[in-house]
Amino acid sequence: MKKITIYIAMFCVAAIFGSCNSESTQKKEQKSVESVDSDTTTTVEKIELSEKKQLLTDLIGEHSLVSISGAMGANTMVDYYKEKGVWTASGSSIYQAMREPFDIDLTGEDLQKLKTMKVVISPDLTVSLVCAGKTYFKAPFKENGFTYLLKKSPADYSLPSQLKSSSTFIGDNLYIYAKDMISEAEISAIDIAQVAADVAVLTYDKKTKEFTLSQFYGECCDNSTYIFK
Repeated sequence: MKKITIYIAMFCVAAIFGSCNSESTQKKEQKSVESVDSDTTTTVEKIELSEKKQLLTDLIGEHSLVSISGAMGANTMVDYYKEKGVWTASGSSIYQAMREPFDIDLTGEDLQKLKTMKVVISPDLTVSLVCAGKTYFKAPFKENGFTYLLKKSPADYSLPSQLKSSSTFIGDNLYIYAKDMISEAEISAIDIAQVAADVAVLTYDKKTKEFTLSQFYGECCDNSTYIFK
């Protein structure tokens, strides 16, 4: 009878310890799952916040000008492009209801600007526009925002209405720099297409993998688009 009592007691103790161990294991597993979920959430948040940084990091270096297209007045259009490594320019305008082409003679100064204009991304992710060895503007890196120097509303320039100083990506475009009311003396050196610009906006298109510098006259229609690769 004593032996039976001892066996029963030992069985109960084993059952109790087994239950405790099971509960302890379940709690450890639950904490482990919660930890994984927390780490995953943190990782996702970091990925979302660092998209701009990762993109610009991959683009560190120099990106050369490859083409310019512009429109002036009511009907004049111009194009600057490389043909077999040589810069060429041409245009067209409407005369007596007919679009007539014309050649554009590039001066030595024009060619120097075309060959040396580039977007440069430094190791600290500052983005600069450089031409003929001179830096014309810099956009220091901002995780949440960009160099926003517009005095008027973006809608006044047909820019996205949601554009603001804290913007980064709008669609496929990363906004890097925007400034209006630029003086003629400040912009004339980089206004190669001569559209009498006073607004400049620099973006990067994730889809086409190109930098685009838009220069235009804020009060009217003159505009030009510079592509860098």
